[in-house]
Amino acid sequence: MHSIRTRVLALATATALLTLALGAGPASADGGRAHRDAENTFTKYISSFPDMAGVVGGAVGDGAYAGEITTLTVTATGLVIDADYHFYGSIHTFSARVHIVQTGFADGSTAVITGRVTEGWLRDNLAGQYQPYGRPTRP
Repeated sequence: MHSIRTRVLALATATALLTLALGAGPASADGGRAHRDAENTFTKYISSFPDMAGVVGGAVGDGAYAGEITTLTVTATGLVIDADYHFYGSIHTFSARVHIVQTGFADGSTAVITGRVTEGWLRDNLAGQYQPYGRPTRP
């Protein structure tokens, strides 16, 4: 019984941290060529761990977001997450494989996304950065 409670508490804690870590924020797909830069916004939430859902906007157009967390590591200073992001905008669609390093656990925490667009619009471009709950930063 104690083991089940421990697992439930760990899962609840991880879910709460993920909700914070994977909150709203602008993202960019940047291939280092000005004509291929794009700024997209997304708001996401854990729909059923490890799956995410949400909405997108910006250069892709209004639409839906879906994602899957492939790995999650909680560190003493934040989170390290690998995930697949899927943007289904009304103008463009793309998927990206990303690596996220978040520092902190509260509003104002910062995170850096690195990765690459793997399918669709801007394929092979680098993923940019985001700052949850705040203004975007550029790589």
